[in-house]
Amino acid sequence: MSKKKNVRITTPTGVAQWPRLNEPDTKFDKDGVYSVGLRLPKDDAGELISMISKVLDDFVTKIKKGNKTPKMAPLPIKDVMDSEDNPTGEVEIKFKLRAVGGSGADRWEQRPSLFDSSGKPMTENIGGGSRIKVGAEVVPYNTAMAGAGVTLRLKAVQVIELVEYTKGDSFNAWEFSEENGFVSNAEPVSKSDESGEGDDFDF
Repeated sequence: MSKKKNVRITTPTGVAQWPRLNEPDTKFDKDGVYSVGLRLPKDDAGELISMISKVLDDFVTKIKKGNKTPKMAPLPIKDVMDSEDNPTGEVEIKFKLRAVGGSGADRWEQRPSLFDSSGKPMTENIGGGSRIKVGAEVVPYNTAMAGAGVTLRLKAVQVIELVEYTKGDSFNAWEFSEENGFVSNAEPVSKSDESGEGDDFDF
């Protein structure tokens, strides 16, 4: 019997928040995690949120025992609030993909496919503020600690308008100059410690 495929979604165009799309973040996961938040108007996200919610509802119906509903984890979607904690009318949707899939001896490396506005594969560093679309799989889960929920597995990104990431806190960026004084003995921070192909989605 074939395994049921996960529901695939393609988002409207939104604004990238804290993208880690070119290199995975290894701060909390030694294998690394690719991720991005997508901010867009709540009205534009309505159909998408309904699709994600339906996957979770169907999954809960399948796993619940009798009339007892399992513990529920929050959706990876949150309202965007302003500085006075009032809703802005936007939502932010979180997508992620572990850089290594599988477990034990059956492990493989994976990364999201990145495309430009014409559909051509790209390698430029995607920075926050870029306008993008995201292709993802809605993957339901149920754990004792978190409960029943869904994760949005990041599979592909189309960049409509690129804001290229550059390391903002470099020495030269602030127009410092070399002076006589304190000299650090610390080792340079590796690029992997800095924060900052081929899927068929409807781009």
